[in-house]
Amino acid sequence: MDCSLVIEPGYQPFVTQKEPEVVLRMHRGRAPVSDSDVMLYGEGKNWSLYQRGRGRMVRVHVTGPEADRPWYWWVTENDLRDGDLYFEPLDTSPNPDALPVLADPMSEVILSHLLAQRRGLLVHSSAVSVNGHGLLFAGVSGAGKSTMIEQWRGINNVTLIGDERICLRQHDGRFWLYGTPWPSAARVATPESAPLDAIFILKHAPKNTISPLKSSAAISNLVKRSFAPFWDPDGMAFTLQFLDEMIQSIPCFELGFVPDLSVVKYLRDALTI
Repeated sequence: MDCSLVIEPGYQPFVTQKEPEVVLRMHRGRAPVSDSDVMLYGEGKNWSLYQRGRGRMVRVHVTGPEADRPWYWWVTENDLRDGDLYFEPLDTSPNPDALPVLADPMSEVILSHLLAQRRGLLVHSSAVSVNGHGLLFAGVSGAGKSTMIEQWRGINNVTLIGDERICLRQHDGRFWLYGTPWPSAARVATPESAPLDAIFILKHAPKNTISPLKSSAAISNLVKRSFAPFWDPDGMAFTLQFLDEMIQSIPCFELGFVPDLSVVKYLRDALTI
């Protein structure tokens, strides 16, 4: 049966003609399974990781409120650069012949696996670029990631990058932050990037304050607010090394803030940007 591939609207700004680092072949239907597949991670979770010979298989339950939801299956070699993506649509789907190229949380799971291979880290955070200076605001749910980014909206020489998930990578001797396709309440998800110049761990407070964090506290806070690859010992070792190197070169603060424009002036004055 012929199928059509659908790129969800949130992913369309991220479409590029550049040479891909990873190739995925799309298939309609369930992935072939084997009795020799061994579950490594994910018992009772929305996604599970299996060892398959020298490669791996990931099974993901598509995000949604319905109890009956479709599945993705990602079968790949251990270097993750080449693989097969199977989508198992529901019989009740209004258009069963349309295959979404990616859907949450499969896209996040794939990116988290790729980053764990010495590529970077995905962090629960919002981010802006102010005159080319990248500011990262990391926070748990409810800490104010979207609220913070709303204060910067419409200000000259400020680019809103993302309000929920930000990708951190290192190249050319610098750490960089990148937007991702997954927004939160502020609906900010862009393919923009900026060199990382400051990191803030968010909390609501009666007045605006910043306090420098020691390396150990900064790393601990960022691990708790990241998509750390707990399923992968080598990936976790890289993540901790990556964070340690980043904290040695990028200042990290705890930021207590008032949810209004005063925090923008406060930070610009404190950072001289």
